[in-house]
Amino acid sequence: TGLVAIEVGSERKEYTVHKDLLTHYSEYFARALDGPWKEAEDKKVRLEDIEPETFDIFSIANPNDIRIELLKPLAFNGSAQSLPEEDYDFICIQLLNALAFGDRFHVASFKVALVHILVSLIIEFLPPTFRIIIHAFDVLSDSSPVLDLLVNAHCACWCEKTAMESDFEMLPELPIEFIRRVFKRQGARNLEQKGAGKFKHCDYHQHATEDERLQCNWKNQTGEPL
Repeated sequence: TGLVAIEVGSERKEYTVHKDLLTHYSEYFARALDGPWKEAEDKKVRLEDIEPETFDIFSIANPNDIRIELLKPLAFNGSAQSLPEEDYDFICIQLLNALAFGDRFHVASFKVALVHILVSLIIEFLPPTFRIIIHAFDVLSDSSPVLDLLVNAHCACWCEKTAMESDFEMLPELPIEFIRRVFKRQGARNLEQKGAGKFKHCDYHQHATEDERLQCNWKNQTGEPL
């Protein structure tokens, strides 16, 4: 027959999938099921380190329906900004895992659809939560455009006064690569806005009173970026 079995996760949940679909969209499955491998002989592929929830997303026939199917249980109708943070994070983490799956198994069209969905959801819910940033940098390849968006969105939109409480709890967990990219992006913005910031000496002198500040020999001295 034209069907193959896919065993997913540590409990080996079994999916029955049309072989032609797998081999058409994925280079990995094409090699596994058409080459001289045991999988081709048995017509069975085991993916023990993949969660069933991730393969469920891959199994959605039309990639354009992925967003609709994932949000349906939440009775979602409108912008992602209206979702509770926990629900939004849960959906995005599922999509990030699915994108990592598409990258690992070379499913090009699936990856494109997921990037479009993630870009839309991230832009609708600014700034991105630290939970999503941490997970994205853990599972995605360094060249993913989703990582670039997360960095740019954080630099443009994150503010301590409006930040979510969970962000402060997760600050120590932020990936070094994310921090490095934030510094690089902020440096580029500083160059774009050259000379925008002025520094007053007395702002850092810790004067006890305003009168003391007024008496300071440096009270009118300022400096600015070269």
